[in-house]
Formats: sequence, C-alpha cells, structure tokens
Amino acid sequence: MSDDVERRDPDRESRRRALDEVIEELEYQDQRWGMTHDRQHTPEEWHVILSVWLGKLAQETPMFQGGNKYDKAKFQKRLRQIGAIAIAAHAALSDEPE
Repeated sequence: MSDDVERRDPDRESRRRALDEVIEELEYQDQRWGMTHDRQHTPEEWHVILSVWLGKLAQETPMFQGGNKYDKAKFQKRLRQIGAIAIAAHAALSDEPE
C-alpha cells in the first residue's frame, strides 16, 4: 500500500487521531504526577488503578445513565485516560529488571 493511500484511509486517520489524544492525556498525567511516580507502582497496583478507571468508564455507558443516550465526549475522555494509564503502566513495568 502506498503512503498516499495509507494516509487517506479514514480508519487509520481515526486511529492516529485517537493515539495522538491518548499521548496528550499521557503528557498531562506526566505533568500532574511526574514520571517517577509511575515507577513506584507494582503490577497489582496497576491492575487496581486500571480496574477503577474501567469502572468509571462503565458508569458512562447508557446502561448506567438510565437510557439509550450517553455523553459521547465524556465516554471518549475516559477511554483516553484509560489508554494513557495503560501506556504508563506498560512503560513503567518495561523499565523494571527481569
């Protein structure tokens, strides 16, 4: 696939935008908490942190909102936050010695 065709692929563009937004969220979290903060967490703590945020995501779904509608922007914000947390966890744990 040529670069021109790949660049125009709407699915790829949508994913790239989503990744850019997750990276922006990760940078915000790094400013707020500091990058060394992440290295303090154990795998179990990362699991709990992600589970808490997945619970917050669940609360944004129509089932928890009491109807068929939901706040799409808020739901996507939660997804960005979870993505950033997952990346931070992966990076922090990758830096650990085996």
